Amino acid sequence: MPNIVLFSGSSHHDLSQKVADRLGLELGKVITKKFSNQETCVEIGESVRGEDVYIIQSGCGEINDNLMELLIMINACKIASSSRVTAVIPCFPYARQDKKDKSRAPISAKLVANMLGFFDIAVDNLYAEPAVLQWIRENIPEWKNCIIVSPDAGGAKRVTSIADRLNVEFALIHKERKKANEVDRMVLVGDVKDRVAILVDDMADTCGTICHAADKLISAGAIKVYAILTHGIFSGPAISRINNAPFEAVVVTNTIPQEEKMKQCPKIQVIDIAMILAEAIRRTHNGESVSYLFSHVPLFRQLLLWPNDAPPLAAGRRLRMGAANPHVRQQIHQNARRKENFQVVFRKFLEIYENLTIEGKTDDELDLSNHKDCKTSKSVFRECSLPAVSSSGPTQAELLEWGQVTVQRLQLLSTVCRNSSLWNLTHTPLRKFVLDRIFVCDKHKILFCQTPKVGNTQWKKVLIVLNGKFSKVEDIPENVVHDHERNGLPRLSSMSDAEIMERLNTYFKFFIVRDPFERLISAFKDKFVENPRFEPWYKHSIAPAIIRKYRKNHRDPPGNAGLHFEDFVRYLGDEQGRKHLDHQFGEHIIHWLTYAELCAPCDVSYNVIGHHETLEQDAPYILRAAGIENLVSYPSIPKGITRYNRTKVEHYFSGISKRDMRRLYSCYQGDFSLFGYHRPDFLLD
Repeated sequence: MPNIVLFSGSSHHDLSQKVADRLGLELGKVITKKFSNQETCVEIGESVRGEDVYIIQSGCGEINDNLMELLIMINACKIASSSRVTAVIPCFPYARQDKKDKSRAPISAKLVANMLGFFDIAVDNLYAEPAVLQWIRENIPEWKNCIIVSPDAGGAKRVTSIADRLNVEFALIHKERKKANEVDRMVLVGDVKDRVAILVDDMADTCGTICHAADKLISAGAIKVYAILTHGIFSGPAISRINNAPFEAVVVTNTIPQEEKMKQCPKIQVIDIAMILAEAIRRTHNGESVSYLFSHVPLFRQLLLWPNDAPPLAAGRRLRMGAANPHVRQQIHQNARRKENFQVVFRKFLEIYENLTIEGKTDDELDLSNHKDCKTSKSVFRECSLPAVSSSGPTQAELLEWGQVTVQRLQLLSTVCRNSSLWNLTHTPLRKFVLDRIFVCDKHKILFCQTPKVGNTQWKKVLIVLNGKFSKVEDIPENVVHDHERNGLPRLSSMSDAEIMERLNTYFKFFIVRDPFERLISAFKDKFVENPRFEPWYKHSIAPAIIRKYRKNHRDPPGNAGLHFEDFVRYLGDEQGRKHLDHQFGEHIIHWLTYAELCAPCDVSYNVIGHHETLEQDAPYILRAAGIENLVSYPSIPKGITRYNRTKVEHYFSGISKRDMRRLYSCYQGDFSLFGYHRPDFLLD
């Protein structure tokens, strides 16, 4: 297979560099200049014979010059015997002139398409919609109370698609123009009162339309207005208009350079589409389907075509385990010769696994046991020559077995995260609430996400010892563990954006899960029945509020005082209706929120997910994978205490109606699916 060669035109070098970085490539050498008579000259500075060439050139800036430059670069590569040339055009030039709207008007978009051979070659049109949806979910806290608005009738299809994906309503504005770039009047169709209005359009030039639309929406009762645009041209008076308009933010993709515009207007924010372009290039090169990108943003931050240490010869080849990819095998042998410890080898194995998953394969294709030269993950670890294991710790065979289990868990997580039907149950914006749950150990580069009712107290003790606050876990008083001002455990949210990203990208990250329904029972017993830490607000504030709203007869006689498990289940199963109470309860709800809401496992690349049911086996392996097994021990676990107790689950749910149990399951289905817990058919059917 030919190698990829990636060239950048003059229009948007920054975007081209980001795409190259995500592919692990260097941009090809190309020189562009002009002769004295203003003719464009292009010189390709390296051989492209037999190569798969991609040229990134956007329709912005000096559009006519950049278009001509693109055509010349394509021709130069073709006559230099490249095997294929693909133009990557983030913003198509002359796209607005796509129809004959008056007498003697040209269809310039068709002319440009013909010049590029548009109608005679394969073409893939990429969409910003998946990235827009992700931005809305992550950056607009009130997005579930939003309404998607089209500033003209022509964008109705666009906004209905986004509204359907978000499960919200839409509206549109009918506009009448006297002439180009001037709007005469606007008529709003739809109710935006007391809602967050999100204007969505394909591009904005002088911004007269969207600014008039924003004023119209505010006058119609919208509480906030955002504008999200695929292409931000921002010519003429656009910047001053945006600065004076009632926008919370004007969001654009970086198909057009925006650095200078952002300096002039703080309301402008940018969605980076480099990962979409990079993945489209990778899939096109490998002959894979690109349609996945029409509805998804690539999951991983960096899309490697080959291992980091592999020579350029590996460019563009799909990563295979064992002899199918000699560069992986060579890398493994080098690791063995260096006698790397288990921690490094384990992380390298996960890195190889991530490279496999970015190809968007099915579960069977991702199963490492199906690879010809890698019958199980054990062979990878054996090739890495694990160091001798002490007699007191897990044996090498046990470590190898656990490595396979860990990869299978991460493989399942990745598959479910890509399931669009469960998206609302599995994806959580990476905002302050999630960062508050993640504790940091800078000394040993560890991040631990707190998931209450799964043995978190003991893991927090481990981190407290590692941070040097106490010498042994046995010396830590229980009241100190949960006092975050005294236990010396910083939260990730307390750090700067740059510090947060550095830690998320480089630290060892893990959290623990448990059967979702058994965890809810534990939370109910701990907070509303036994309450061993004497937290009166659960019984005296939270319980009465739930009873008033969810008990069928909240005026029961005194003998029935206190929160019943049935009340608790009704409250948890009312996903929409309980929001006001959750806001009132504040952070106390962390004890029954889903793992997806607490730790954002589809948006943070965790290294290990431990299971409460196998904690006796998982704990020593997690310590070893994090490289801290000789520094601290996990507290002893009473035998059998973490085992799943079906009898207890059946007992607690025995008085619950099928309707209430099914509503509860629908709210926690994401957790069941992400972490491999079976649907509790014995309760639901």
